[in-house]
Amino acid sequence: MKVVVACLCALLSLTWATSCPRVFNLGGNDIGNHQTTKAGPHSSVEELETNDKLGELLLAIDKVFGTSVCYWVDSGTLLGVYRHADIVRHDHDVDLGIAEVDYENAWTLLQTLDSSMYSVENWDLKGEKRHLRVYSVKSKTNLFADIYSYTVSEDSVAHPWSMSGSFDDFFPLRQMKFSRVLTQTRAKNGVCDTDKLVWVPNRASRLLEQTYGQDYMTPAKVFDWSTMSYVSRNGDMPNHPLVSLVMPTHQREQFIAKSLELAYRQDYPLLELVIVDDSPVSLLERGFGPLFDSYRAKGLSITYEHLPVMVSLGLKRNRAVQLAQGEIIVHWDDDDFFRPHRVSSQVASLINGEAEITTFDHRYYFSLKEMQFYLLQRMENWGPHLGTLAYMKRLWAPLELNLVTGISFPNNSVAEDFYFTEKAIRAGARIKVLDSDGSHVYVRHYNTWNFELRKDSKSYAIEEIDVPSFMPMCDMHFYNSLDVETLKRSSTPINHFANEDIDWDCEDLKAKSQPSSQYSFQYANYFRGSYLGIYSSAYMSGQYIRNSAQYVGSYSSSYSSSGQYRRAAAKYRSQYRKPSSVVKSKLRECVGGNKQVNFANDECEQTVAAPAVPASLGQPDVATPVVMEW
Repeated sequence: MKVVVACLCALLSLTWATSCPRVFNLGGNDIGNHQTTKAGPHSSVEELETNDKLGELLLAIDKVFGTSVCYWVDSGTLLGVYRHADIVRHDHDVDLGIAEVDYENAWTLLQTLDSSMYSVENWDLKGEKRHLRVYSVKSKTNLFADIYSYTVSEDSVAHPWSMSGSFDDFFPLRQMKFSRVLTQTRAKNGVCDTDKLVWVPNRASRLLEQTYGQDYMTPAKVFDWSTMSYVSRNGDMPNHPLVSLVMPTHQREQFIAKSLELAYRQDYPLLELVIVDDSPVSLLERGFGPLFDSYRAKGLSITYEHLPVMVSLGLKRNRAVQLAQGEIIVHWDDDDFFRPHRVSSQVASLINGEAEITTFDHRYYFSLKEMQFYLLQRMENWGPHLGTLAYMKRLWAPLELNLVTGISFPNNSVAEDFYFTEKAIRAGARIKVLDSDGSHVYVRHYNTWNFELRKDSKSYAIEEIDVPSFMPMCDMHFYNSLDVETLKRSSTPINHFANEDIDWDCEDLKAKSQPSSQYSFQYANYFRGSYLGIYSSAYMSGQYIRNSAQYVGSYSSSYSSSGQYRRAAAKYRSQYRKPSSVVKSKLRECVGGNKQVNFANDECEQTVAAPAVPASLGQPDVATPVVMEW
């Protein structure tokens, strides 16, 4: 074969590419059994987007070359693909090799690239045909691909500025996976297609050892959390404590595969996923076992537990944290979208000791019902997006221990995360609220937190936007394929109301840089006025608020001995910012006169007949919670 190839290289009338030695599979030599590892955290969203641009550049060149140019990934790019099936984090270019005989053909084909995306330069300054360069036009930094033209002979393949070796070191070329999910990545069998292949030299490990030394598989730099950058190793080992992603779920089968995929795509290198499911039928019985096993085989640890009865969201969170092995807990909602750097960006402040809790602010929303993205900015009276909590596990303690220094989630399914956060802050925990750069997209459908986005809200400013540039095509394909109406069945869990002990005025949870506004019915009344969970389908309507007041007015005196009167007073006191004495006095005055209280003006108003108590409810009291023994 060597003689044949040498002859072909000598005969300019023949095209090298038609006889370029390649093997169109993943097997062979040191590549067949090769295992890759995660490349590590992106130091910033800019580095994430830089790596994305480089990946797109690599695949654009691969596509335009096709089978017409015999190319392979080279030098630092080969190192990234061989180690991680990805780009080395701190790289700013792509390195490729071609045979010298293909130089003119490569130059011609590269000029067919989309000129709005890429520009091509011929660096053939001395007629040596050694170097082509392709720039990514739209990148904020100077990103490019260097294409080195090698001299190929019967005995050697060489380039004065890059790798060199024997003919057998380079040929036949083989294929390796390049698994980075990019914006143009398409869907395959319902998930993002990560089976993209690029060409590598035959004996890649030998060439890498010759170029980078025997420890080429050990990165020369480690991630420094204090500077959020890669620094020289100097004998230091990476500091990556185990992070546990905790995911309570209930009848959300449509989201499970995507949620696992997004967890696996995280750039944080040491993760486990803990799933606590109280659906009527377990995910294992529904056939998800092989999917779990496939991710375990790829290095994602998964713990799954199915509960025999339906419980509140708070109890599921407690169980998930109890099962978690990590030092750090990250809430992983099964239906939301997370970019690859979500976990790394949140745990940085925890690892550095700057805070014990981090969370994202509200920013990107996506309505499945409308297939519409929104950009949201909260006002002072909204808390941050506590569905994205990350915290040190030591803050949490099981309910039965009742420790002063340990806090559990309450037996509720609304604002249980607010309760936990507020109590932790009161106990001395520090919180850092992060600006969401798309790390988290809140997906709206028939959610547990059931409210409608309104453009006239006094709690937030909202703006319709196009699909964000960071959203991969394959993920949008997934959301487009969902049957949204079937999600209704998972929207109302047990104890669908907030704990009455929440202090909603926690300063650390208020927006710091936005103007105050009138207190929000969209937020506060949903949490504070959802009296006994009645009329849940109309939580956000004014009629519900009026009905709730009538219900309290008509029944509170009858059930004061059971504590119902006190709870009603507490809810009104919290809702309207009134002193306890004023609330109780007005309730007695108005209820005694068969009227309801208008706390907006502290007047008693005539009431219509109170709504009937639903027969299924019996007495107007909170249902007995389900108690689980673990």
